[in-house]
Amino acid sequence: MSYILSKSKSFLDTAESLKDSPNTIGIPHAAYYSCLLLSKYKLNNAGEIKYEDLATKEALAKTGSHEVIIREFAKYIRKSRSSSIDDRDYNNDIRALKALRENADYENKPIDEGTFKNCVNQAKELYNKINKIK
Repeated sequence: MSYILSKSKSFLDTAESLKDSPNTIGIPHAAYYSCLLLSKYKLNNAGEIKYEDLATKEALAKTGSHEVIIREFAKYIRKSRSSSIDDRDYNNDIRALKALRENADYENKPIDEGTFKNCVNQAKELYNKINKIK
């Protein structure tokens, strides 16, 4: 199994395991990275763009590495004509997870328990949709 795919699954498992613990602050981080890394894996595995080429694009980008992965995967979704998710839904879903992760990681704003638990469900739904794309 690919190391990127393994990390992606581990992050999703971590988010799920934290759902019922008192340490929910790590959920958005794990939830977001599970989907981002699965997107990266799918791009490479489909032969769309290899990890090395993606790393080059990330290094040259002025938008940040995550933005490169998100944009490349959205293009891949359009090209694949996937029935599990369209590129707009992917963009909305991954960006919602990213915003929550950034809030949890960097901001001095509390996040309610329900939002943390919903984050896990959002990530699982997006993960499954991404995983269905061939």
